[in-house]
Amino acid sequence: MKCRFLMPYRNDQTPETLDAVADWPSEWNGIEFEGMAINNSNLIQARNDLLWGGRGEIPFDDSVDLYLFWDSDVVGTIDDFAKMIALDSPVVFGLYPFNNSVENEGYFVGGRYIDGFPGVAIKRDWIPLKAPGVYRGVEYYAGLGFTLIRKEVLNFLEYPWIQPRLVEAPPSYRGGREMVFDDIGFCLKLCEAGIEPVLDGRLNLRHIGRVASSSAQERPQDGIPAGIHELRDNMDAEAMAAIGVVSQMAERIKVLSEQNARFLSQKHPEK
Repeated sequence: MKCRFLMPYRNDQTPETLDAVADWPSEWNGIEFEGMAINNSNLIQARNDLLWGGRGEIPFDDSVDLYLFWDSDVVGTIDDFAKMIALDSPVVFGLYPFNNSVENEGYFVGGRYIDGFPGVAIKRDWIPLKAPGVYRGVEYYAGLGFTLIRKEVLNFLEYPWIQPRLVEAPPSYRGGREMVFDDIGFCLKLCEAGIEPVLDGRLNLRHIGRVASSSAQERPQDGIPAGIHELRDNMDAEAMAAIGVVSQMAERIKVLSEQNARFLSQKHPEK
C-alpha cells in the first residue's frame, strides 16, 4: 500500500514542517510513503493537481492508495497518522488549532454548521481545544491541513474535487448567500456523495501559521505597488481564488504603470 503526502505551498514551507517530513519513516506497517509538493499561489488548483498526480495532459496516477494533505505550516507525526488510519474511514480530518491569533485562540480549525444551513459556520460552533475527541456527522467540517483520504473517495466525487462553494445562508448573510472556502466545499461534496466526514481531535498537531513570502522590500521593481504585493501575500489563497479580483487588479495596475511610464517619457524626454 502506498500513501502520498500532498503539500501545496506558496514560496515557502515552515522549517518545523520540513523537519517533521524528514523525521517521517519511509515505511510503516506495510504502508510506503512518498511525497509530492506544488508551489502555487492558487492553493485550490494546487490541491486538485496534487490529487491528480500532476498538472497538464497527464493520466490520473492510479498507483496511490492513500493521500495525506499536509499543509506547509502544519506539524504532524507518524503517531497522528496511526490514530487517523485506525478509524478506518474514507476521509479523516486531523484537527489542528488555529495559528497564533488571539481572536481564534483555544479552538480547532473545525466545527458544526449553523442548523439548517450546511456550509455556514460561525465561531459559536467551533470545536474548542478542551474538547478533543472524534466527531462524525454531516453537520461537521474541518480544515484540509492534515487530512487522510482513501483513493476510492475520488471515484464518488466530481472533478474538481476541491473547490469553494456558494451556499444558502440566513437572510442576514449578504442577502441569504455565502461563499465558503474549499475546505468546507470539500466537506459538503463528501456529504452529497454519502460520505460522512470524520474529525479527529485526539492528535498532537501543531499549526505554525502561514509563511510569508518575500517581503515588499525584496520585491523587484515590477511596477506593482508594494501594498498590492502585501495584500496578495497576506490574503488567504482560497479567498483570492474565490473572489478572483486581487491578481487581476495587480496585473492591471502593472499594465497601467507601464503605459503611464511610456507616456511620461514621450511627453518629457530626457535632455
